[in-house]
Amino acid sequence: MNREMPYLDSFMKETSRLSPGPIGKSALSSSISGMAVEKNHYLTPTTVSAPRTVMVPYTMEDGCHIPAGNWIAIPQLALMRDEKIWPNGKEFEGFRFVDEQGDASESRFTHPSHEFPFWGSIKHACPARFYVSVVIKMVLSHLLLDYDFRLENPTAAPFLTFGKVRVPSPFMTLLVRKRSTGSRV
Repeated sequence: MNREMPYLDSFMKETSRLSPGPIGKSALSSSISGMAVEKNHYLTPTTVSAPRTVMVPYTMEDGCHIPAGNWIAIPQLALMRDEKIWPNGKEFEGFRFVDEQGDASESRFTHPSHEFPFWGSIKHACPARFYVSVVIKMVLSHLLLDYDFRLENPTAAPFLTFGKVRVPSPFMTLLVRKRSTGSRV
């Protein structure tokens, strides 16, 4: 498989930017019961990432005090939709991360940054991000080449929001049809 896929990389990164959600061990679990035992936030997109527990009280330069025992996290969803960082930040632009020459080196899907905390913080980025990226590309390639997709009702709401959590709408039906052998794209 070709490692240089800047347009697919950009598409994956933009999709993750607009709909971030942690990929925890339960999301990768082969056991449905194992997934149910884990915390539900592993299964749905969340608004924050890289949560940490404050071990000792800390006061920031601006006077904001954080007591020991509190949780802090990166405001992932707000950051990745911030119009000051991302022009048209609430809009999907599949090739946002590809420059005029078709290069996406600093903007690869696996490249963590302060503006793109999908993989955690820069210093402690997910070590499996390269493997996950390759697997996603292989699965996407197979699906896009061998299957046709369409929504049963394209005008229905694609997701539901419950407080800080967005989940895919259980009322949406995705119709999938395997292409005949000779009709590969």
